Amino acid sequence: MLPSPLFLLHHDPVFIAQLRDAAATSFRILPVASFALLAMRLRTARPTTVAVVDPYHEGDGEPAPALQHLLRDNPTIPVIIAVKELRRPGDLLRLGRWGAAEAIVCPEGSTDGIRRVLRSVHGRSWLGLVRSALGDLPSGWPRVALEAAAEVAARGGGVGDLARALHLCERTLLRHCEESGLPGPRRLLMWVRLLYAAELLQEETRSVESVASACGYACDGALRRALHEMLGCSPRELRERGAWETVAAAFRHSLDAAHGCGALG
Repeated sequence: MLPSPLFLLHHDPVFIAQLRDAAATSFRILPVASFALLAMRLRTARPTTVAVVDPYHEGDGEPAPALQHLLRDNPTIPVIIAVKELRRPGDLLRLGRWGAAEAIVCPEGSTDGIRRVLRSVHGRSWLGLVRSALGDLPSGWPRVALEAAAEVAARGGGVGDLARALHLCERTLLRHCEESGLPGPRRLLMWVRLLYAAELLQEETRSVESVASACGYACDGALRRALHEMLGCSPRELRERGAWETVAAAFRHSLDAAHGCGALG
């Protein structure tokens, strides 16, 4: 599976070693030296990018104002804060209000704990793809279902996993999708995976096999079959049409079509 970018603004060697173990092959760690450089890199970052930062870097003993600006300007990129200790009791609440996705307190953050945080946030980064495609998410239950689908797809899960994430049986999940104007759960997961595939296929150097693996397909043939079923094209043809724009437009059309039979709001 191709690793997702993880920008790292942190200088504690013990934490960095733990993070590298936790990230394993799921993330490619890209160190940056300042919030200004991180902000510049995030302007062109993929929606599946994650950042891990020391909130006190450049902060003169308190959370850095540059971090607040970065979180405000990049609301779809999950940013994890990592600290040895919180310097003030209210810092965690303050950083949450600014928009930090998660917090890791280094002395308490075992490698397994860091790995769980990364997995959780990775699902949210897949949700960034959905937001990029739709421009905005619907309200109510459809929003909850889309958020769950992004997290389940990021883990390589299927319809049963999506049903469990939403505390429903598969039959009830299908009915909820139909009534809410969403594609069925199988197709919903397929669309999320194809959005990720489209993002990766924009990079001409990536092979179809590596893209399929990154999207959770067992082989490139499975990705080819999904593209044929949903879009009637091959990976090469999708690249020629403009992979991201084509899949995003088709996803929006599928929601509009499902909306004609449901109540998407």
